[in-house]
Amino acid sequence: MTIWYKGAPLQDNQLCFEEEMLDRGLQYGDGFFTTLLLQQGKVVNWPAHLQRIKHSAERLKFCNFRLETLVEDFSRFVQSLEGQSAESIAVKILVTRGFGGKGYQPLPDEEQQANWVFQSMPFPQAGGVALSNFEKEAVPPTWQIFPQRVTTSDMRCAQQPLLAGLKHLNRLENVLARQALIGTAFDEAIMCDTAGNCISGTQSNLLWLKGRQIFTPDLSQSGVSGTTLPVILKLAERLGYEVEVGSFALAEVTKADEVFFCNALRGVMPATEWQNDGETLQFSTEKTAKLAYHWLSWASDNQTGYLDLANEL
Repeated sequence: MTIWYKGAPLQDNQLCFEEEMLDRGLQYGDGFFTTLLLQQGKVVNWPAHLQRIKHSAERLKFCNFRLETLVEDFSRFVQSLEGQSAESIAVKILVTRGFGGKGYQPLPDEEQQANWVFQSMPFPQAGGVALSNFEKEAVPPTWQIFPQRVTTSDMRCAQQPLLAGLKHLNRLENVLARQALIGTAFDEAIMCDTAGNCISGTQSNLLWLKGRQIFTPDLSQSGVSGTTLPVILKLAERLGYEVEVGSFALAEVTKADEVFFCNALRGVMPATEWQNDGETLQFSTEKTAKLAYHWLSWASDNQTGYLDLANEL
């Protein structure tokens, strides 16, 4: 694992908490992050992650935010990872509002100065199987898919339209939902909001197929708008699916032909079975595997090297 802070590598990968413990990200969760995939040293879907960073800073009113400096620092960070043996690496960009202020109240706009942390981690390989086991088209042997055994989470997502869609640092709902899966046979869980609408997985966006339609929850009141989700919806439309985004109860998902999840690291993840309200539902994965194939093809063609990261500004 490699960590950079304030544009430079940390000694022994340790933060100095004499000062950094006062960072508003640690104190109040005052910040946001994005997790992305590096393949052979190139960032997959970089424009979407860059847009997320810019959009998050704007919505959270980060003043004097130096996006160009962040990208310059991140370019050097990605360059520093060259030569690592792993083909795929998970990388996190975490941004906070920095130091200062009176309790919850941040510093005046002109005095704010954001901090950022870059972290590389091993790609989560556990549970991956060859996509060629599911998809008949010619598939590179390294392409993987991650089948999911699914349950329904008892944790409800709060409705907060001012924060909905953002990947902010207040992620306790997801932490508790993931904690509940420890020691179970389940890989993922469907989360609903306090009104009973299905929202997402614990660490992914939720989609399902019925005939030639693809459905996904509206995220204007709760949940995180993933960077992979818009790509999957566009690919589905190219394959002839009609996309519907809306508010859906769990009962609607039980009618699905296929259910799947998506995120930036593992792409398309088909649900093979779902235990919900004492009933176990089994799902086909045929159409989802086809979408996974098209996602992996798209991801292979949409990668950005460190020298070109700033070109998207």
